[in-house]
Amino acid sequence: MPLPRALMLFRALMPSWRFFEDVGALPVLEHRCFEGGEPSSWERTLPPQPRSGSHLFFNPLGNLQFAKHSAVELLFSDAQELEIQLKNRPRSVLSYELVARLVAIQKMESSALDLAAQKDAQFQFRMIEDQSPFDLLFLSEVHSFEEILGDRFEVKP
Repeated sequence: MPLPRALMLFRALMPSWRFFEDVGALPVLEHRCFEGGEPSSWERTLPPQPRSGSHLFFNPLGNLQFAKHSAVELLFSDAQELEIQLKNRPRSVLSYELVARLVAIQKMESSALDLAAQKDAQFQFRMIEDQSPFDLLFLSEVHSFEEILGDRFEVKP
């Protein structure tokens, strides 16, 4: 028996919540620096931001954080689709370049790295699964800050 027209219209106006059923693993971006050739421990690049009720209406930092996470998820997707290209020429993949710059800028903006003292400082990033931190999803090459940032790299005296 076909559904009445009014019921069909009502169903069209109600959203389907089925897309929430299959949420997979989310990538977590971590990085480490190499100072004097020795790697530091891995640390989270994009830590969670504190939330408040006012962020519901005005949240520019949250929007920026969301854009950064979107770039990480794009690299995660590209790592699955473009596995061979990422192994041979990772800098030719736009999402790789975006995340490498994101990590370099995040690290430079945090005062944890004194670039004036470590002009040759290098970094590496990786993606791990949020539910299982021992599942490595992607590991980058080791890069220098100057190599990734180019003109934006400034050593302050």
